[in-house]
Amino acid sequence: MSVIRNRLQEIKRLIETRKTRIQTVAANAAIVPYLNRIFVEGKATDGTDIGQYSTDELSVHIPSVSAQLPKSRLKARSRLSGGKVGKTAYYKEGEGYRAFRPDVGRQNKKVDLNLTGSAQGTIQVGISGDDVVIGFTDEESRDILKWNEEKFKGKDKVLPLSKEEREAAAKAAQKEIVLILSNE
Repeated sequence: MSVIRNRLQEIKRLIETRKTRIQTVAANAAIVPYLNRIFVEGKATDGTDIGQYSTDELSVHIPSVSAQLPKSRLKARSRLSGGKVGKTAYYKEGEGYRAFRPDVGRQNKKVDLNLTGSAQGTIQVGISGDDVVIGFTDEESRDILKWNEEKFKGKDKVLPLSKEEREAAAKAAQKEIVLILSNE
């Protein structure tokens, strides 16, 4: 029994000393499907659509629109809607944000929380204390995403990892542990 106990203690020590490596592999296995689910598929943690874009009346101050987005269609809309040319684009009731998105080259069929891609880029694998985590590098983007999450689905309905993403992390961690043990 002492041989088994000693081997188990050795295995525990190996895993503890390589905790960061194992957590990094697990986080990297989860982050790709996580980002794809939210920013490409437009799905909440439970797999349902995040939502639909608003068709409420909207006016957009064109100079305030991100430099990352094309503005030519917005300027054309400003001429057609009677706004100051090149300054304000108007979207009437029934058009709203849903009509704005294609004007800047984005899909409008479902909410995907992705207009410029800047928020997606702030979600990364990093270190928090002694653990490897998936988190935000920018508080402003975090706050915007959390606001959108609550607006469309409710608190903690989009940003937490899904069951499938957690399973991908666990499977990757398990494989990494087996690899570590087989090399010892």
